[in-house]
Amino acid sequence: MSTATAELVTFKMLDISTAHLTTQTRAQMEQQNAEGVLFYPKGPWGWFTYVPSLADELTVGDEAPADLKQCIEFAQQRGFDWIVFDC
Repeated sequence: MSTATAELVTFKMLDISTAHLTTQTRAQMEQQNAEGVLFYPKGPWGWFTYVPSLADELTVGDEAPADLKQCIEFAQQRGFDWIVFDC
């Protein structure tokens, strides 16, 4: 496959500090126990967090921690696909 003819898939990612999350939310994420959100560990520090598409009328679950939900909604309104929470 030639790169000249292949379409590249790109994503827009918001890079913000883990300090935007409460100690409680960070603990839930460290334990893989944050409900209503799709996220993956970023090594020992931080997480990659999926941002549901407003175009697809997707939302964050009400069971998600309020601070995490607020960050995701901020990213949603600005057209991001992912958030990386990094210390």
